[in-house]
Amino acid sequence: MDAVEHTFQTDPQAGPTTTDAARSDMLSDRIRELRKRAGLSQDALAERIGVSRQAVTKWETNAGLPDISNLTALAHLFEVSVDELLENTPLARADEKGYLFTSLTQCDVKDARSFDINVCGSRRIVAEPSPDGRVCVLLGSDTIGLMDKLRVYLDQGRNFDVDVTRLEGVTDAECREGLDVIVRLPQTDRGVELTGNTTELVLRGLDCPHVEFGGRVSTVIIDGLVGHVELDANGDVDVSCASLPDKLDLNQHSVASRIVVPRGAEFATRTRGFRNRIVLEGVEEDEDEDARHVIELNGFASELTIVGA
Repeated sequence: MDAVEHTFQTDPQAGPTTTDAARSDMLSDRIRELRKRAGLSQDALAERIGVSRQAVTKWETNAGLPDISNLTALAHLFEVSVDELLENTPLARADEKGYLFTSLTQCDVKDARSFDINVCGSRRIVAEPSPDGRVCVLLGSDTIGLMDKLRVYLDQGRNFDVDVTRLEGVTDAECREGLDVIVRLPQTDRGVELTGNTTELVLRGLDCPHVEFGGRVSTVIIDGLVGHVELDANGDVDVSCASLPDKLDLNQHSVASRIVVPRGAEFATRTRGFRNRIVLEGVEEDEDEDARHVIELNGFASELTIVGA
């Protein structure tokens, strides 16, 4: 495998301190980096925290500084502390914090292609954009000895395959209790297929036309995705959408699931299959057949409740 890097650590080290004179430059860089990691435009960030786009532009170009209320809002949105916004320390993502043990595997990508990702049992799977165009797989856990029993394989064939597997001596249930998997992917004009057995799935800011998940999951969080998202879930699922993709399909058999959408979101609904039903609570669907966003329930004898946040 070309240019594969793997690191294991138990105690992240802090970087050097900074002077007040350099702090504002660093803050502007951090706001821009965190916004891009979250898959937000300047307009979207401004709307989320209640300021103008011009204010965000000033912060990111060091032409102005956010006040304490806006710093607090930014920290809350990006799931970091205010100190992390201001200090010259390595910027850990919220997903990386608090782990006693981490394992990082990353690889350069030769060209844009589809990604096939298979994850063993896990507590949480996060799929999000790569900040540097590389494939990056971060494992995080507080369980002693678990990292020694896991392997990450990256293979650039017809598709780019990512496999997170467990060795003998550890069960799927143990991984579901103590393992988080964060996968960062570069932009692709094809798609991402993800399979796994997890409690929570987070799909955030991926830049691709199609994302499909297959397997067991209890909670799904979708934010900043466009294109087509398919969830082939074996069981009841709670889906929370900070923003709606163009099309969201839920493929299920004999279960009852729920999707929470932003209040005021415009979308149409469709059902396909046999004895499926969609219930709306606190939201109204768009009757236009050409609606920008579509939520579709496929399968057999299932019910989907759509709720306004």
